[in-house]
Amino acid sequence: MGPIRPDRLSRRPPERRIVWGRPLPPRPPAGAPKGPPPPPPTTRRDPAPYIVGGTIGLILVVVLAVVVAFSCLGGGGGQEQLAAGIVARSTRPPPLPAGLTMASRNYFVFEVRQEPDRPVRLGLPLAQGFRPGQELSFWTHVDGQWRRLGPAVVVSAAAFQQGGCQPTTSISAGPLVACGEFSPPLPRNLAVLAGGAAGAVRVIASIPGRSALAPEARELAAIVSPRDFRPREDGSLEGTLTRPELRAGQELMPTIVASDGPAIQSVNVILADPARRQAHVEQIVRLVEEQGLAGIDLEYTQVEARLWVSFQQMVRELADRLHQRGRKLSLTLAAPVGRQALDWRPLGQAADIVRVLPAPDPLSYRDDMAQALTFAASQVEPAKLFLVLNPYSQRRSANGSRNIGYRQAMSLALQVRYTPSEEIRPNTPVRLEAPNLATGGIVWSNDAAAVAFALEGGSETVFIENFFSAGFKLELVTAFRLGGVVVADASAGADVANLWPAIRNLLETGAPPLLRPNPSALVARWAASDGRLSPAEGAATTWTAPARGGPYQVELVVSDGVERFGRRIALQVTPEPTPTPTPSPTPTPRPSPTPTPRPSPTPTPTPTPTPTPEPTPKDSPTPRTPSPTTTPTPTATSTPSSPSGLVLD
Repeated sequence: MGPIRPDRLSRRPPERRIVWGRPLPPRPPAGAPKGPPPPPPTTRRDPAPYIVGGTIGLILVVVLAVVVAFSCLGGGGGQEQLAAGIVARSTRPPPLPAGLTMASRNYFVFEVRQEPDRPVRLGLPLAQGFRPGQELSFWTHVDGQWRRLGPAVVVSAAAFQQGGCQPTTSISAGPLVACGEFSPPLPRNLAVLAGGAAGAVRVIASIPGRSALAPEARELAAIVSPRDFRPREDGSLEGTLTRPELRAGQELMPTIVASDGPAIQSVNVILADPARRQAHVEQIVRLVEEQGLAGIDLEYTQVEARLWVSFQQMVRELADRLHQRGRKLSLTLAAPVGRQALDWRPLGQAADIVRVLPAPDPLSYRDDMAQALTFAASQVEPAKLFLVLNPYSQRRSANGSRNIGYRQAMSLALQVRYTPSEEIRPNTPVRLEAPNLATGGIVWSNDAAAVAFALEGGSETVFIENFFSAGFKLELVTAFRLGGVVVADASAGADVANLWPAIRNLLETGAPPLLRPNPSALVARWAASDGRLSPAEGAATTWTAPARGGPYQVELVVSDGVERFGRRIALQVTPEPTPTPTPSPTPTPRPSPTPTPRPSPTPTPTPTPTPTPEPTPKDSPTPRTPSPTTTPTPTATSTPSSPSGLVLD
């Protein structure tokens, strides 16, 4: 992104204003007419403002009608009680802002002793000399400054007494009233002002089909344009009308979209055939009449150059038909950037509003839009030109830019990775880094006049659309004296930054906020539930885990200078295992050997000798000598481990 260069910022010298350091068209010379002439002085006593509120509206209308008829407020400071707890008096207004003139007969100061419990409708009689088509707004004077409260709706006094406060295509003759709806607390003073760059700036809220309107859009926008319809090749329309909740005075003007998809070809087919073109005009007029719309917007941004004249003819025919019925025609055109600029003069003459889409490249936006609006203002009355403000952030690469949401963009800055990613032990260092902030972090880009950061690798850059960038884009509205601004997505719940404070500043003061964020607010910061972080700022840090195990959180916080976003990383520290003591070994006693007993030798029994029987003598035998009997030898019994022996007889 590079360092901030103060020389590229807007300057506001006394004689001329500058867009992002470049000269803008000079202011009108002193003495040039700045709006309708002030009303001539009158001695006629002024009627008190009407008040219509909630469910008791009919009663108050009747009561205040009597007040108007019989008790009028004079310009000398008389006062009158208009309703319970509300007293009004007329007085001389403080000095008006440059370029603004009084449109109401008086400047009224209210003493509110009891605030109403519901929104009320206020009506201020208009001065003579009001011209149909003038843009009127309610203003209040607070803390020494005029602040715009919202647009005023012009109706007849008779219609207002009957409870009406809706714009109509025709206003009956007679006294006129500027009416509007106000939520408590009521303003302490009120006037209707007209003219001037600030007074003429209007807001158009564009929303996707079937979407609700953001509360700020309901409060500030004069026109609501749901993107509901697409053309068919036969000239008919497809889609269903969205009817968001509108406040009093808001106009519904849906958009027929043919800027992408098959609808582009359908438009070119229609324009190539006069019969289909006529049928298309008839379909649009019928839609506006049957649905009671204030008008229609055509977003035909891809018309072929050869069919441009046919497109001009269709616009003239459609504008004539709508104007005959008191309705309006709006055109949404692509900024003539990078291609041949076609003739816008016939379009600007026929249409009531011309919306200029933004250049797509955030880096060249300033140069491209300055060139586009210079061309547009030379072709179309600047008061009819409206700058389209894209509330989405941009992701830019070499292939172009694409829309991304506000939170989506900031979530890219919050991507975190850490090492080690496995088990973390006590007192272990853990490296955490935000890879999409490593290239330089979140910074202010002078070239784009926006907060930006480069994604990892540097091939893509994210540009954040927020309050600061919107202020510099809105400077184009005042620089070229445009009629107003279109918020491209004013739906409730859209993922976009809140640009409405910058728009409100333009409406209330006549100048956009030209501010840059504090550089220190863009620095990424780290925080931890426990442990040590070093450093605590920047794209990366080292977290030293605590000595105790358990779950911990490390948080990264980033900011675009307006909002703060954070991401918490859960880290689990695993405690060191507790060592188990090893017991001392107990000696096992060795048993003493049991001696083996020596066996006693078993005596061998001595055999008993067998006696020799004596022979019995026989007759006359001869005596014989007997032979000895052999003594048997006993068998020795073997005893283990014992010597064997013989026992002899």
